Amino acid sequence: MSDGDATTTLDRRADHLFGGLAFLVPLLVYLITLAPSVAFWDAGEFIAAAYTLGVPHPPGTPLYVLLGRIASLIPVGDIAVRVNALSAIAAALSCLFLYLALLRLMRFRHEERPTAPWLVRGGALAGGLLAMGGATFWTNATEAEVYALSNLVMTGTLWLLLRWDAHRRAGADTCDDRPLLLIGYVLSLSIAIHLGTYLVLPPFALFVLLRHGHVLRNAHVWIWIVLLSLLALSVHFFLPIRSALDPVIDEANPETVREFVDFILRKQYKPVNPFERQATWAFQFTMYWRYFFEQYGLWIHVLGLVGLAAHYRRDRSGFALYGALFLIMSLFLIFYMNFTDAEVRDRDYFFAPSFFLWAGWVGWGGAWLLGRVRWLRNPAGALLLLAIPCIVTARNWETHDRRGNFVARNYAYNMLQSLEPNALLFTNGDNDTFPLWYLQEVEGVRKDVRVMNLALLHTNWYIHQIKHTEPQVPIAFTDEEIEILRPFRDQAGEIIWVQEIAVFHIIRENNWKRPVYFAVTVSDLLGLDKESRLSLEGLVFKLLPEPDPAGINPAKAEENLWEKYRYESILDASGRLDPSVYRTQHEQSLITNYAAGHGRLAIYYRGHKQLDDAVRNLARAGAISPRFRVYRRLMGPLLLEAGRLDEADAFYQNQVASWPDSVHAYIGLGYVRQAKGDSAGAAASYRAAIRRDPAEEESFLRLFQLLASAERWDEAKGVLVDWSNAHPENADVRSELIQFDQVVENRKKVGTAIPKDQN
Repeated sequence: MSDGDATTTLDRRADHLFGGLAFLVPLLVYLITLAPSVAFWDAGEFIAAAYTLGVPHPPGTPLYVLLGRIASLIPVGDIAVRVNALSAIAAALSCLFLYLALLRLMRFRHEERPTAPWLVRGGALAGGLLAMGGATFWTNATEAEVYALSNLVMTGTLWLLLRWDAHRRAGADTCDDRPLLLIGYVLSLSIAIHLGTYLVLPPFALFVLLRHGHVLRNAHVWIWIVLLSLLALSVHFFLPIRSALDPVIDEANPETVREFVDFILRKQYKPVNPFERQATWAFQFTMYWRYFFEQYGLWIHVLGLVGLAAHYRRDRSGFALYGALFLIMSLFLIFYMNFTDAEVRDRDYFFAPSFFLWAGWVGWGGAWLLGRVRWLRNPAGALLLLAIPCIVTARNWETHDRRGNFVARNYAYNMLQSLEPNALLFTNGDNDTFPLWYLQEVEGVRKDVRVMNLALLHTNWYIHQIKHTEPQVPIAFTDEEIEILRPFRDQAGEIIWVQEIAVFHIIRENNWKRPVYFAVTVSDLLGLDKESRLSLEGLVFKLLPEPDPAGINPAKAEENLWEKYRYESILDASGRLDPSVYRTQHEQSLITNYAAGHGRLAIYYRGHKQLDDAVRNLARAGAISPRFRVYRRLMGPLLLEAGRLDEADAFYQNQVASWPDSVHAYIGLGYVRQAKGDSAGAAASYRAAIRRDPAEEESFLRLFQLLASAERWDEAKGVLVDWSNAHPENADVRSELIQFDQVVENRKKVGTAIPKDQN
């Protein structure tokens, strides 16, 4: 074997080694941090649809459903883990293809401008592994969603295009353009996963035009691309065929030609005109840049700029391809998606491909910088580049490690366990509906309950479905009447929406034969709360035939919150907030509903002089959600009412330590110290509150009363002077100062103290 052959063999083995790392490391990371069950948002619907071969929300993602069904048959773990793992595998393959694509791009014209091969491998691997650790992409990789598979199609076809280009330039297979046909087929097929994947087509076409423009003049290529694309699009026929069989999840019922076309075009959702901005450009760009900088940390992006410049200098046409991909997945989507300034959730996942592509430039930038140092153009330099993804992965690990996180599953389980048999449950939207669908259809939990999503009840097809499919809902409207249901304006001028018509019709037709509930997440409760017709029982309100001013069933709420509900992933065995599980801001927001239930129980018990029970429930509310407003404001006064001064003191000290700028925490601590006879400690707490917010009147008032009751006249007057100086516009304070001087003089003459309530 010649030296050249040995070198080639060594290079090939190094490429295989680095390629293996580009796939296996992300796969290991994603499987370790994989969501162990259903997550909030679309995951519950997708898992249930995959398991039952259902039709999820428009445009239906039929290929994802079919792949998810195959994944659900693999006998490893439970169904949710199997479908979640589909995303993990797709995401890991995306990292591999990004590495392979970067190798192609960084080695372009290698013979004209030699670059250390180890740094090229190291830079490409650093880019692939950095993309692995990006905040948004990591989230998509560990739950049942379409975005990881969509990204796989993007990076896989990018690598295939670059491979075809290399063969074309090398003079090999000069008449073989089958890779282009495969790219066209795969991209058309990917529409059945996510529509956004097809956005890569314009940059791909631009690249072919710049490098091999004559290929685009080949009619034979175009004919085959069109035929294969039509073949790929045929997977969408799964939707009407499956819908005709009435699966349990059958959104929009796309059985007829008109319904099918409307379903594919997403007519169910309000179309957005990108030329009519729903928020200012400044807001929308700021939103994107916030997402962008959250991915890897600020300093990383400097390397990205270096890599961008290096790529531009090395290969203009390759830069046009990669740069156009980045711009379409970022700036174009900002324009096209046209998000409002009141979105129900962060929309970073739409821009995930741009973050992913940027990681490639970061790896390139690191390789270019190390290439300026001659003694680092070796395996040691390549390993040094891997510090970049290691730092970012370590930075994002805690917030993306989903091990032990059963928050969404238990939330749905607890809601179902709140209900009596054969109940009718009205839910608000995705997060209190899709996990319920998952539990019912995949795990078979409480299938006697009919879940009705208010966000879907404004559609005629959904009213048809809940009328005709088990468990059936009592609806007296004929099918023809359902078709013509429309919003109308009543005599008072109020718009009555279709969902309201449906809800009150169902309640009336049910006639109390089956129990009716509303999830606590239903915001306006259709006005039934104003009629005192709803009784809180934990995570649900039960509809009552007669008003109940209490608004809560204490016995049922106590049973649900303390005995039936599962708090795994929220509380540990000792009843404290579990520090081993990271909960997102949105998860924490929904968890607060448990705290709200305990808070309502505490208020009920307090009103009935059951102070120990009130303290017990409010303490549980604080353990679940330490930031819960009712807990922070009510716990201290409640402990004082119960005569538990030491506990009240400890509570306020904890509040001060946790929120050192909280004025009310200092005021509360001062009041407790005053009740315990510690005047000096009380005065110090009131003064601390004044320093933090001189505009808060209560701090001055309590300190003034404390000093006046102790006949510390000069200090008491000083408090009034300070208040007057802080509010020179308040003439009443100056008047009170004059009155105070007169009262003090009179009291000094007779030797009596100013009454405690003297102002």
